[in-house]
Amino acid sequence: SNRSLPVRFKWWEVLDGAGRKMHPSRILIIDPDVELAENLIQRLVAGGYRALAVGSGQEGLAVVLAEPPDVLLLDVQIQDMDALDALDRLRDHAPRMRIICLIGHGASVTGIEAMEGGAFDFLDKPLDVGLLLEKITAVVQ
Repeated sequence: SNRSLPVRFKWWEVLDGAGRKMHPSRILIIDPDVELAENLIQRLVAGGYRALAVGSGQEGLAVVLAEPPDVLLLDVQIQDMDALDALDRLRDHAPRMRIICLIGHGASVTGIEAMEGGAFDFLDKPLDVGLLLEKITAVVQ
């Protein structure tokens, strides 16, 4: 793409047994919960994906503009943007990207509303990471 990613955004690369870079699917996580995001990155990279996490909607948009991921995990409780507005803008920039919304306790947006707004799927928090990985696998195949 013609825009390059800001330096602080770096896709975790996956190497094969011979140390060559593989080019598996890219998963972007937009979630203010840093601990959860780091845990997800570890699980995704272990599963053979390239993963990147950012904490805000604006940062997520910057990544999507520069290098659209294959799958986006969007926490609907992002602080800096309305989640449905974010969904709309993200889909405009990357129509082929599949978005899975993460719905925390007390979220103002329901999973149904997220899907009506263009999400491919949704999962409730606390996350069942095994189920999330199954959903991602189903999306990228």
